[in-house]
Amino acid sequence: MVYFIRLLFHLAFACCLASIFNVPYAFHLIYYDWSPWQWIFCVLNPVPFILIGWISISQFFFCLMTSLCVILGPTMFILFLYHLRQILRNQTSVEALISKAQNPTQILYEEHDLKPLNYDCGWRANLEQVMGKRWLLGFLFPCLPVMRSTDGLSFPFSDA
Repeated sequence: MVYFIRLLFHLAFACCLASIFNVPYAFHLIYYDWSPWQWIFCVLNPVPFILIGWISISQFFFCLMTSLCVILGPTMFILFLYHLRQILRNQTSVEALISKAQNPTQILYEEHDLKPLNYDCGWRANLEQVMGKRWLLGFLFPCLPVMRSTDGLSFPFSDA
């Protein structure tokens, strides 16, 4: 989970940074006489434009790279926020679905199984359990080793 959340963070950051640099260059690379809707459609989906011959192959690959960065950057950021929220609550996806009284599968549960276990020890303790003691440095420098406070197999219960 540690390396996955770091990967999501760095992918979102890299895609958003690439979008910031690529979009103005894509505007100058594509023809100036195009209307704004043509330019936006070409950057977001360049396939029809190369099929009808409006852009060259180099423009197609650049627009494809830009469109992937524009689409994947916010998507990775939303996934990062979703998983970070689960880390801060110390829940798995199944526990989050059960706590919302939604059945994630077609398996029938007993009544005592629908009550989620409370592992929430506070956001800082939850973050240190999953990400390690130096969690902020881990986001900035992903090569740092992770020193967790638990063994990853057993987790402390909340007192509340």
